[in-house]
Amino acid sequence: MYYYEVALLSSPLLLTYQSKELIQTGQVVEVLVRGHLRKGVVIAQVPKPSFDCIEIQNTTFFFYASWQMEVAKFIATYYVSSIGEALGLFIPFTKSQETKWLEHSYTKSVQLSLKQQEALEFLQNHSPALLFGQTGSGKTEIYIEFMQKVLQQQKRAIFLMPEISLTPQMQKRLEAVFGEDVIIWHSRLTKKQKEINLA
Repeated sequence: MYYYEVALLSSPLLLTYQSKELIQTGQVVEVLVRGHLRKGVVIAQVPKPSFDCIEIQNTTFFFYASWQMEVAKFIATYYVSSIGEALGLFIPFTKSQETKWLEHSYTKSVQLSLKQQEALEFLQNHSPALLFGQTGSGKTEIYIEFMQKVLQQQKRAIFLMPEISLTPQMQKRLEAVFGEDVIIWHSRLTKKQKEINLA
């Protein structure tokens, strides 16, 4: 028998269930909560607890990719929410979907001043790091140049905005450099728009 921590989607509850099956982290499952069938996500396999557990009812064909799990954990920590609430912001993949790395070279360069270049080098050599600067001081150009270097290493980059109202302006600036590789994600997107972004 295997035992798993399961986060209920869009819920603060993190519960322990058992299963005869070996289930991967990120798998979407169906569990009973007070007699009602709820969807949850397997967060981790755990040792047998000291209390009795009920069985996971079903395993689905949906799963959350490792990068979605990591981003959700960051969101949960940063915004003091549960992992289940954070995962509720994402749309899971199906087994038939495959994520592939696409190699791109971004030719549009960002011209940095000497001070901006010094700040960029500091960010590259210190992790984590916090960049301070007044509005209009050129922080965005540094971020874009840093993101270019990260993407060239076949990694991903996330640009967090403090306000949805600022998104259209920033989207244009990012798309001017990264083209169609830019994906926008916020609470005002429709379910269809989210599905298109994850396609």
